[in-house]
Amino acid sequence: MKRLLCILLALALAAALLSCGRNLTPSAYEASDFDTSGEVVLTTQYPNYDKSVESFTYYVTNNTEEDLTFSADYSVEVLQGDTWMELPASGGTAAGNSEKTIEARPGETVSGSFSFWQYPDYTVEDGTYRIVKEIGGRLCCAEFVIGIVETTVDNPYGYGPLEDLPEELGPEELDCDLVIDESGAIIGGSEERVLDFLEKVADGTPTMLRMVSYTLSGQPVVHDITFESRHFLYRRDDTRSGGSITQQRYSYLVADGSYIYLSDYADLSYRENPDRTLEAQILAVFTASSFSDWDSLRGVVEDMTASRLESDATMARYWSEDGTHWVNLTADPMDYTVTSEKYGMSRTLTQFDGLVDGGVEILSAQWLSDTQVQLNCRIEGQEGLYYAVFDLGAEQVISVGK
Repeated sequence: MKRLLCILLALALAAALLSCGRNLTPSAYEASDFDTSGEVVLTTQYPNYDKSVESFTYYVTNNTEEDLTFSADYSVEVLQGDTWMELPASGGTAAGNSEKTIEARPGETVSGSFSFWQYPDYTVEDGTYRIVKEIGGRLCCAEFVIGIVETTVDNPYGYGPLEDLPEELGPEELDCDLVIDESGAIIGGSEERVLDFLEKVADGTPTMLRMVSYTLSGQPVVHDITFESRHFLYRRDDTRSGGSITQQRYSYLVADGSYIYLSDYADLSYRENPDRTLEAQILAVFTASSFSDWDSLRGVVEDMTASRLESDATMARYWSEDGTHWVNLTADPMDYTVTSEKYGMSRTLTQFDGLVDGGVEILSAQWLSDTQVQLNCRIEGQEGLYYAVFDLGAEQVISVGK
């Protein structure tokens, strides 16, 4: 028995060393193997990324006089000391999709995507990485950094806090991506900035958009939408109209023919689902009447939604105020999952058994604090709403009531 225990411990230690990147294979490439002529240039969208980024974009620029055709395959390596190390790809093959081809005409820049998803045995740590690709018979690489982005902490996306804006906000102080007048017409910034914001969100890249709209009385209202750690923080500064600075976290962007919304519903159809009652927050942030190329904006959001729904059964998601935890609700009316970046706890709500007759349906989740979430419920055959409070520290429901 002791021998078996020692073997199991050794295997666990070996797996831990592999997962954290201490038992990797040195790269098969020397610096001289890579093409540095500038005829074909491989770059990543940004030089620095936060750990929360799940998908990355790369660009290939064809500076030759010939068409280039290459596969979507890639490999990722990490720099340890002075040595580049290969990451252990799933199945021991190159990551990506070898059946998909990408074409770049002379003078054209095309894009593709890559991620760490195909390296399940590697835990992403802060450090220097590179993507390696063969492009038109040339071996190319592009370095990028996972870790602290090279910007100031208080000004990571080029804009300072709403609290620091001047009380009198005239045209000369309007530094933002989009300005919309009282009628909904765009009078400043550009549609391209909004499209760029949506495309970064689709790529999983942390980003921010600042908009200014005007009330009917002509007062400016500033709106910040920040996408980080897979969710959105919306902040609204209405102080110049006698209001205040408020904020709310949302889980998704969704769209219909008229609006793009920040939403806790994973899909707009869930608002009126006949088989599952859900209540969640939704906020219209862009309207079709303001944009000349509305189809492009809506298309990015709809593609993003369709891709997400293919692999995620979540119907509604609710974030804690500090953005560290969230609750998922699915088609099963009694199931819920409380999750953070470090763990997830799936539960079935059974605490009402013996107290009430009839089935239980969780309608929504409401965070009471950063450590406690209230599940609002309906009981079949009963009037009024019931609640159950789940405590993260206790990892269980600590109270129920009506």
